[in-house]
Amino acid sequence: TVYNGEGYLRASIESILNQTFGGFEFLIIDDCSTDSSSPIIQSYSDSRIKVVTNPVNLGQTRSLNLGLQLAQGEYLARQDQDDISLPHRLKMQIAYLDDNPDIGILGTSAWIINGRGQYVAYMARPAHQLEVLWSSLFANPFAHPSVMMRTRILRANRLTYDAQFHYSQDYALWCQFLKFSQGANLREPLIKYRIHNSNASYTRAQAVTSEARAISKQCLREYFPEDMLSEEELHNFVSLFIVDTPLISNLQFDRAKIAMMYLDLFQLFTDRHPSSSAIPSLYRHTSLEAIKSVVRPLPVAPGWLRVVWRALQLDVSVLWYFPLWILDHLL
Repeated sequence: TVYNGEGYLRASIESILNQTFGGFEFLIIDDCSTDSSSPIIQSYSDSRIKVVTNPVNLGQTRSLNLGLQLAQGEYLARQDQDDISLPHRLKMQIAYLDDNPDIGILGTSAWIINGRGQYVAYMARPAHQLEVLWSSLFANPFAHPSVMMRTRILRANRLTYDAQFHYSQDYALWCQFLKFSQGANLREPLIKYRIHNSNASYTRAQAVTSEARAISKQCLREYFPEDMLSEEELHNFVSLFIVDTPLISNLQFDRAKIAMMYLDLFQLFTDRHPSSSAIPSLYRHTSLEAIKSVVRPLPVAPGWLRVVWRALQLDVSVLWYFPLWILDHLL
């Protein structure tokens, strides 16, 4: 989908046209751009490109749903107008999905770049399907521009982007998708995900966070018994585990109690998915998250030792990983 994307659009389009896998249709939905985006799109004569020009500006979510409706391929891949797919992205994702019929949605890790195309950071995403499912209860488990989905699952279950969300519509869709199929992420970064001062993740950070928290609450309510979390506990839970950098003024509640509840939910999750015990990284991540929630921000929460002891029972290796996290956090 394209709306006034002239600054990065050409590089984005060419990253798809230059894929090592060539058998695809390339849908570009121009949402009434008022800059030079339309001439840029029209300058390409590749027969794989199919341009749809909206008669009126529909917005991102409705334009995305139009793409879901029009796509004809067995697999449906996504990319934003300012991001770049590495040349072997489609080939690698198709090969994985061909070899793993139980996976219905596949994302990848990503390189974060700035407006000048310079490397900023590496964005990892949970790889194993159970890590994806657990992560989806708290945050978006996929980098939206990296995903590839099985079109038949979307159609069979009438899945679309939820129009009530303007910035986190992808996260809401994944939560629904994962009810009908499994998801995974390739560890290899196959996209360059651009962060700059014009995209929504930068300019609408507060709205993005608010929508993501609402979706997480809904996911938790649907996955776990309603009596496990009161509305107040759910609010505190999301405040502690969903916000990336919580402020101490926002955490005036018993953090140790909520952290223990987090571990209780994980125990219930593992009871439902016994095979999760074979995924050390899932246990390690959960243990570290519980411990981190009671030691930051300072002061350390009363009752933190109970949380540490419970976390060690899940994964004793945090005795090694936690000091490394402390060093990394301080540096």
